[in-house]
Amino acid sequence: KDVTRRYVLPGWKAEAWYGVSWAPDQSWVAITIVEGSQLAPAGFFIWRVDLPSGKASRLAGGHQPLLQYPRVSPKGGAVVLRDAFRGDLVLLRLGEAKPSYLTHFGDVSRIGFDWSQDGASVYLARGHLGARNGIWKVPVNGDEPKRVPGSQGLSPQSLRLSRSGT
Repeated sequence: KDVTRRYVLPGWKAEAWYGVSWAPDQSWVAITIVEGSQLAPAGFFIWRVDLPSGKASRLAGGHQPLLQYPRVSPKGGAVVLRDAFRGDLVLLRLGEAKPSYLTHFGDVSRIGFDWSQDGASVYLARGHLGARNGIWKVPVNGDEPKRVPGSQGLSPQSLRLSRSGT
């Protein structure tokens, strides 16, 4: 049975939604929004909305870059997002107030990233706006990113891994 619920977040009118991602246990969702309007933003925020209660709490935000398309980690302890202006990925560990940059490529595809099954890495498609820079594996512990063998010349617009991690 499909159920639609409406949740009202405190604060200003939400003008633009930039993605939603379910926690692995489906007890909450991560939502990115711009409050106010796109022409006169009051701030960008990442929200956590607990389900089914609808209790909303800010995970991070304010006058930071516009982060979009959240992906909650497999264990639910972190969220990876894309910086809309830089074209890089940002990691927000839950409980930390400020996200940190995971990549410095400048060409991560908008919805072309996903967590590895174990949550130790993020796979991403490089090549936003037409470049074909392949698929990369980026460890979240700070180790160097590596191109996935055989992916040179690919530029998928979307990237999702199966539950088996392939």
